Amino acid sequence: MMKKSLLIALLAMLVSTTMVHAQRRIIVFDPEINEPARAVTVWADHHKADTTNILGQVTIPAQFDTLYVSKSGYVALRIPRVYVEDSIPLIRDYNHIGEVVVYAERSTNLDNAVRRWTKEEQTEVELRNPITGIGFNMSDVFSRKQRRDRKHARQLEKIFKQMDNDDSPIIQSYRRALRKKKTNR
Repeated sequence: MMKKSLLIALLAMLVSTTMVHAQRRIIVFDPEINEPARAVTVWADHHKADTTNILGQVTIPAQFDTLYVSKSGYVALRIPRVYVEDSIPLIRDYNHIGEVVVYAERSTNLDNAVRRWTKEEQTEVELRNPITGIGFNMSDVFSRKQRRDRKHARQLEKIFKQMDNDDSPIIQSYRRALRKKKTNR
């Protein structure tokens, strides 16, 4: 009796392990050139099953819901288990660019330049896109550069007002010529 139960338990374990590791082999090929497709990645239920070898063969698990087949330059496939046959045709994607990899080295000069550009860009954006008519920034009150720039702006404004009110004969003749040109149009 003991031998019989031990034999049944051993047989049950053997059957269960073969069921868990049951696999099946399929072939992935390119139907246009009628050759096997190499280095095709095959996924079974979002878990990488295998990559095709030189003969286009791949081993997949016996039990899965959906098979995903992909390779750069080909149309990616998503195939339900009921439609998976012994061979899978992989069609070329002529509109596909492929994988683009960009390698770059980050430098401190670039970081400094980006910081400088963003500071300059911020003032340009504020000038081009005013949200309100009043712009106030507390840091500008304490900034020497901002105070100096405001002082220079006031001085230039005074100079331009003087030039507009200047009664020199050269400026007056220039204004007369401008008025005459406008009336002739």
